Amino acid sequence: MPASTTRAERTQMIQSLLAERFGLSFHREQKVLPVYLLVAAKKGVTMQLATPDGRGRSGVSGSRGHMLAENAGAGEIAESLSLRVGRPVIDQTGLKGGFNFELQFTPDLDEAAKAETEDGPPSIFTALREQLGLELIRSKAPVELFVIDHVEKMPTEN
Repeated sequence: MPASTTRAERTQMIQSLLAERFGLSFHREQKVLPVYLLVAAKKGVTMQLATPDGRGRSGVSGSRGHMLAENAGAGEIAESLSLRVGRPVIDQTGLKGGFNFELQFTPDLDEAAKAETEDGPPSIFTALREQLGLELIRSKAPVELFVIDHVEKMPTEN
């Protein structure tokens, strides 16, 4: 793919490829599910606002127990958090612009309480509040789901 390919264009390309190679057909539907709402903490957001550097790069990357954001918008941050907390995260911060940060946390939610008592990194919930001034609030909301109607087990040949 060309470097200038947008996320929406990439998504469409992948969907077309899967439809062609695997006969994938699906539809979308909404369902009310447990989610987290990403909001500003009471003490206020402490993330560093990104300044334009001319490179045009943005996004969130990371590894186990670590997130690194470069000029990332609140929506990108929420999407990245969704992968780490196991349910959709909906941005309700109202924040505009891009942010830079580095977040350290205990990666496993089951181990978070134990790690905090053993001087390890805090849970992702505590780390967000203390390090970035953000909070995750449990809620329920409509979520768009992709429902697979059909897929072939064997792909077509090239």
